[in-house]
Amino acid sequence: MANPVKDKSCVRKEKKILLNGLSEDYRREASGRIIRSLTDMELWRKAQIICLYYSHGNEVETTALLEDEAYKDKTFLLPKVVSDTELLFTRFTSLRDMTPGAFGIMEPGEVREDGTIFRPDIVITPCVAVSRDGSRIGHGRGYYDRYFATLTASGVKKICLAYECQLTGDFHTDDTDVKMDIIITEREIIRV
Repeated sequence: MANPVKDKSCVRKEKKILLNGLSEDYRREASGRIIRSLTDMELWRKAQIICLYYSHGNEVETTALLEDEAYKDKTFLLPKVVSDTELLFTRFTSLRDMTPGAFGIMEPGEVREDGTIFRPDIVITPCVAVSRDGSRIGHGRGYYDRYFATLTASGVKKICLAYECQLTGDFHTDDTDVKMDIIITEREIIRV
């Protein structure tokens, strides 16, 4: 008998409980492996303009990438919540210029350049859960899906960083949900 397809809110709740149970040491070690897998990818090496999230809470840690001298030739764009429905990806300049924004997440303090001026080569995104077919569950506000919808015809690769425990089976998706192209966990790289 096939497993029933779960509701997104149930999966989100289950995965948040699992994430809260991960030790800080495990998250640090797993994040390191995930980031090494990401930065070893040809897609990363060739990318010049990268949409990246500033890690918050239990998300895979990305902050060290922002000031790593090895990547000073790359342009990083970070999300800034500008309304109840919109993210604007803004050029990262320095950790000193970051300020707490919506939901307590650090954002570029001042909008200097609209991210739509830049065509990112890749978009690195967090998740609460993700299935092997690339369906992603975020925190439920739809910011990333609305942004991804603007990129679908452009061929920009969407890469989701997740701990292995965030992988999930099938769940109900909406027409507005946009699938990831690549999922990177501490154990594997899944190409959708």
